[in-house]
Order: sequence, then C-alpha cells, then structure tokens
Amino acid sequence: MAIRWLSRLTFDMRPRSPRGILPSMSPSFLVLLSFLICGGSGDLLDYVPTQSYWHDRNVEITVDAMLHEAAPAASQDASGLIADLGAADPHVRDTASDKILQVGIGALPQLRLAAEQADPETSDRCALLIRQLRPLITVGAVRNLMALRALGELKDAKAIPFLQSQIQSQEMFVADYARNAIAAIYGRRAEHVIPQSALDEAWLLPANCRAVAQLLPRGNGPIDAQHAAAQLPAQAGQDSAQLVANLSKTALHVAETLGEMRLDALSLGVSEDIDANHGCLTLIASGQFSSANAARLLREQKAATRTVDGVDIFQPDGESTMFLPSDHEFVMMIAPNGEQTPLEEMIGAIKTRQQTLRKSPEMTALLEPMLQHDTAIPHALWMAVKVTDAYRRISGLDGFKTFTLIGDEQNSVLNVAARGESPDAESTGAAVQELNRMTGEAAALLKIISVTQPSAQPALDFLGTVKFQSSGNVVAGSATLRETPAELYMLPIAVGMNVREN
Repeated sequence: MAIRWLSRLTFDMRPRSPRGILPSMSPSFLVLLSFLICGGSGDLLDYVPTQSYWHDRNVEITVDAMLHEAAPAASQDASGLIADLGAADPHVRDTASDKILQVGIGALPQLRLAAEQADPETSDRCALLIRQLRPLITVGAVRNLMALRALGELKDAKAIPFLQSQIQSQEMFVADYARNAIAAIYGRRAEHVIPQSALDEAWLLPANCRAVAQLLPRGNGPIDAQHAAAQLPAQAGQDSAQLVANLSKTALHVAETLGEMRLDALSLGVSEDIDANHGCLTLIASGQFSSANAARLLREQKAATRTVDGVDIFQPDGESTMFLPSDHEFVMMIAPNGEQTPLEEMIGAIKTRQQTLRKSPEMTALLEPMLQHDTAIPHALWMAVKVTDAYRRISGLDGFKTFTLIGDEQNSVLNVAARGESPDAESTGAAVQELNRMTGEAAALLKIISVTQPSAQPALDFLGTVKFQSSGNVVAGSATLRETPAELYMLPIAVGMNVREN
C-alpha cells in the first residue's frame, strides 16, 4: 500500500522493496520526481536541455530564429469561419471546423468569445474546437519558453528589447523566463526567491501531525546533461546518457501535457497514529502550475470526483485524496484502506490560511526554530518529530521523545545536523547504538550496490560522514553530503528497481 511505502521512505533508513504506488510509475518518472523534490531545479523544463530540444525540431539556435519562436502567437480573424459553424449545411460546418483547426491557436480568442456568446449549437462546436486545440496550447507555450531560455544562452544583446517587452506578459512563466534570459545576457546568475508563503505552508498541515518535514529544490537553471548522466543510478549494462535522454523526454512530455511547473517547497505531515493500517500522510506542494490542466487530466483519467465546501476533490484510488486550490498549491492526503482524512480541516486551513498546526504547543515549539533562522536563505530541508507511541515502533525513533533534523547548503555542500531528546541517559545510549547499527547496515548494503552502480558512491560517502554522540539525554548527529542531495533520494529508487527486477 502507498502508506506503507511512504512511512518507510520517511522514517526507516534500511532500504526495502517499495510497495504500493511505485509499480505504477516508470523509472524515468521516479528519477524526475526525485530530482524535482531533492536534487536539481524545481522547474520542470530545466530537465530538458536546450540544444537537444531544438535539434529534435530541426531548428537552428540563432537569435533571429529564437526571436521568431518566442513571439506570442498572433490572433487571426476567424470570425467568418466561426459564423459558418452555425450554418444549416453540415458540409459548410465541417469545412469551417477543419479550417479553424488549420488556423490553430490564433483562433482561440474568438473561439472562446463565441463559446460564451453564440447560440447553443455554435457554442458547443466552439467548445469542441477549443478542446481539440488545447494540446497545441501547452506545446506552443513550452516552445516559447524554450526559445526565451535559448536567447539568454546566446548572450546576444540584440534580444534584450524583445525580452524586456516580455517582462510585462501575463502568460504563466513568460516574465520569469524573460528576466532570467536578460540576466544571462549580462552575465548575472538568475535568482529565484522562494515566497515566504510557501515556506510557511508547513503550519497549514493538520493539527494531529506529529512528524513534519519540508524540502526545497536546490538547483538553479537547466541541467547539464553530462553531469546528470554521471549522477543517475544506472543499472549494469545501461547507458547513462540514454537515461538522461529518457529523463528529458519524460519532463518534456509532462510539460507539453500540463504546462511548465515549478516546485518551490514540499511540506509533509504525518499523523500521530500512523502505522501500516492507520493514519494519514498530508502533502502540500507549493509553486506554480496550471491547476486547470491538472484537474482536466485527473478527470480524463477517470478519477472519482466530488465537491466539498465548493472545492473539487479527486480520488484516483482508494487511498489518495487530492485537491488543487490554486495555481500555486496542490494538496494530497494518503490514508490506508479508505480511512477518513482530515479533508475539511485542510480545505478550511487553505482557504483561511489558518495555521492549524499551532494548535499543538509541542509542535509549535519544535517548528518555530526551523522556520526562523538568522540568514535569508531557508533550510534546504528540515524535519521535526514529536515521537508518539505509534512512532516508537519505527526503527531509530523508539529511544526518543523528540527528533529534529536540519540540512543547510553552502557552496554546493549539504551539512546535516540532527538532535534527539531521550527520556534518560540509558535510553540515549540505546538510541545511539540503534542509529549506528542502522547506519552500518545501510553502508554495508551500499558498498555492495556501488560495485555495479557507481552512482551509489556519493551516498556511501555520505554515510561515512555520519556521526552520533550523546550527552545526558541528548543525541547529536551530523553528516555532510558533498554531491547534490539527489543521490541520497534516488538511491531507494535504484534499490527498489533492483528488487523488482531480481
């Protein structure tokens, strides 16, 4: 079940065979998801190399060609054809429909207007044509964004007047891409500031959560295909360059289906009663995406749909419940065996921005240090756990009352600090022994895996830096990851692939 896999992924360092949602996902999608959450950039199209994108379309990357590709699609007069959609002669109607499809997205403004104002039959035909043209909208939007990026990479000042004109665009992502391109032309690094609202969304998690974590994408800008190939968990006999190509194709397919996506922060909360058959995991993804496109895809995939408090709720299976309150948030809750989720509580928190988790004084005391720090750069990742009776059945937590973890990145190095409080010194000693045992088991497994999977070496090196020490009833731990965090999070995926294949 999904909840078992998620609980193991969140709490248990010992690699096991993932169950539940993993078999339904392709390896390329899993690696892409891992990069998005923990490794590289949070922008989906950053996993599509510029050169290969335009090479596949037989377009030479020049300033003039990219200016042409980046220009917004011009509206075209299709009023006469739209009028013919209401003709009595079916041949005239069909001919008009075919010609409108040839006009393409340039006819959309007039089609949308007619769909709202024309007679019912013409309106229905306009709505059908809009649905038929919809795939061209996202494909065209991706093409425009890739051209804007290429203009920055060309570093030719000739493109600056056009790019400056695009900063005023209301189309999703266009202004950001134009600003980034201008920065690249001037030799500056584009900086994306994560909104404080995204960082604060951990407070919106359900009040009964006693384990809370937040992850931020760490990369900035398009991937380097060769560097990415060296990072991927290639199996014996596989071509890592082909894995990168598959990763890029997956990212492009998603972007051309749903539009560009950006992940700013991923906040997760686990209910206090979680085990293999009870409890709930809640996830809030903050960023930017087309909620309309995502909702449309869920409906096309025949996800069960209902309305709660004016919000469309989607249930793609018996354990997952999700809703899309805006183009900046996605909420998903997973509970085993169709158990009740705190759905109404989450809808209310999202609508009113009520910081529900502050109802717990214990969690408030744990979370506030995570979200208030001295520098302007937020933590790359953090986790705070108030250990409940249910959590004590999980390896590594049974000796603690509370456990916190913080990861900060500096000069591409991730420094991790952990702290656990135990009831007494005896429990502290036992907790350190258990943590050391788990680290040793994981290192032994990684050493075997690294023989055929060199990409496991950074994670093995990371475990070699793990240190735990105790003082009284406190356990302090530290570790250093000198490579991108993606290796650490891709490793369970690689192990799971091996288990399923063998």
